Amino acid sequence: MIALAAAAIIAYRHSAKNFLNILRRATIVAAAKKNPIVTMSQLTDFEWDKLLIFGPYTSSEGVNSQLGFNWPEAQKTGIDVSETIFLLVFVKDQCVVRYFLFPRTIGEFESLDKNNVFPHGKDIFMVRWQRVGDENRLIFSEKE
Repeated sequence: MIALAAAAIIAYRHSAKNFLNILRRATIVAAAKKNPIVTMSQLTDFEWDKLLIFGPYTSSEGVNSQLGFNWPEAQKTGIDVSETIFLLVFVKDQCVVRYFLFPRTIGEFESLDKNNVFPHGKDIFMVRWQRVGDENRLIFSEKE
């Protein structure tokens, strides 16, 4: 039982690292193009209905309210106490199928106060480089 749990944790961490690397590489490539877009559904290898993106300091109650159901893992993500991450939550049939902690050192998501829910098929983001403090960061904004 313990070995199975350990294998699941390792598999999750491996899949999270892979997704973040794929997203980062795709975004860097896109940012160099004339039409700099990234489509999340093209980067995922699992089924999902919608993506919700939560910014730093989002409370677990806020996450649950937006999801429309109680997700106990929300508290464990640390999104409520961190300014250094975004939380990407993929949902299918009212169930979280995957989530990723997206470091702000890789990029920033803009205008989440206007919209942070992206249905599968409407998950296209414009990307660009922007100077933030002493470093360049990738900026994601919803494609309208």
